[in-house]
Amino acid sequence: MAEEAIFDAVTAVLVCGDEFYMVRRQTWLAAFPGYQAFPGGRVDEADRSGEAPPQAFAGFEPALVRALIREIDEEVGLDLRAACATGVVEAVRQLAACTTGSQTADSFAIY
Repeated sequence: MAEEAIFDAVTAVLVCGDEFYMVRRQTWLAAFPGYQAFPGGRVDEADRSGEAPPQAFAGFEPALVRALIREIDEEVGLDLRAACATGVVEAVRQLAACTTGSQTADSFAIY
């Protein structure tokens, strides 16, 4: 069996009080169609350079943060940069990081 490629990816757990936000994946997607999931996805090549991440993400890998900002905007319609700048985002915590070789998967909790 051919080995599948592993890609860098990010996931966000958006928390407000004692509630969290999930999305329902599109039914036409090949992977997990119709499932509920936390917003996030693959790190694109374009995420590897660009604008510096908001201060709330200081210390995190910039490419992962740029991917997270893009994915949340695409999937939820939330401008994470603006939310950080206006105080809507109170805190960011890294929940988990998994690295295999040069591949990384990070999960963030955003309050």
